[in-house]
Amino acid sequence: MSITDNIKSGFLKRKKNVAEKRNVVLKNPAVFSKILIVGDKENESLLKSAQSLFPNAEINSLFQRKEKEDKTSKFRFAVHPSDFNLTGHLKNDKLTKLIQTEFDLVLDLSHDSVFLNELTSRIKNTLFVGRMIQDSDSRYDLFFNGESDEEFLNQTVKQLKLLTKNER
Repeated sequence: MSITDNIKSGFLKRKKNVAEKRNVVLKNPAVFSKILIVGDKENESLLKSAQSLFPNAEINSLFQRKEKEDKTSKFRFAVHPSDFNLTGHLKNDKLTKLIQTEFDLVLDLSHDSVFLNELTSRIKNTLFVGRMIQDSDSRYDLFFNGESDEEFLNQTVKQLKLLTKNER
């Protein structure tokens, strides 16, 4: 990372986002309508798996990109340090629209990226699921282990089905 990227990262780490009050809603996987999958890099096979596991949902993805220019398509979002100004203010219009979108479910598969963490802390959602990582479990409504992203996704679906078994 460049010096300016480190400065931005430092500002974002120190920044305290006020947690918005929200109601956590558990649903059967077939009932979700809008899902965001957050990862360290773009993963088309994972998105296809998610589409089969959540058949009625619009699947969006957010990942970190290496290039400064954003070339992502409609339901794909990518963050780069250049998307933030020096004090940590978001200056990418596409990402601004993302954080204004409401999601039924956010699945965080990333591994402690300051820029992804900043965006996910701002996204409106009714259920936030992530990996069991020390220091970040307070962010999540549910968290699971999984050796791979696919295993984590399958574990999430399995647990959601169990938790909503008696739901009508």
